[in-house]
Amino acid sequence: MKTSFFSVATIALAFFFIGTLGSCKKDDKSKTELLTHHSWKVKAATINPAIDIFGTGELISDLYANNFFYPACTKDDFMTFKDNGQVISDEGATKCSAGDPQTTTQNWTFNSTETVITISELDGSDPQSFNISSLTEDEVVISNSESIDNVVYTFTTTFEPK
Repeated sequence: MKTSFFSVATIALAFFFIGTLGSCKKDDKSKTELLTHHSWKVKAATINPAIDIFGTGELISDLYANNFFYPACTKDDFMTFKDNGQVISDEGATKCSAGDPQTTTQNWTFNSTETVITISELDGSDPQSFNISSLTEDEVVISNSESIDNVVYTFTTTFEPK
């Protein structure tokens, strides 16, 4: 039985296309899709340079480990970013104050390059902007800088999926 070049080429081409289609990578998610895919909870918070906040000579850089900045009742809090531009902050199972609402709602927006996220009250007041260092399926890292007593401190917060 003779096999024609045409039929061999057709079969080879079919295998090539099947292999190519099978190895195609899914389209990457947009930053909005990554942010809204999970609820997020804080897993780390730091300040650089370290600061002597209490005037005791002890320099603090790990804010998350410090109960003054992140008491135990805040460590189950989480945020849910909605694709409608709202973010819902939830106190989690452990509220720090019984009188606090379980959830609060604010607005969020990206800048045009999606490298800065701004969170504000529903009426647009009190906007706070954060640089996005990393935004993946498994982690969000944001930072902002503030001058305190003529020293510029960078606050970095890392979130993980709830």
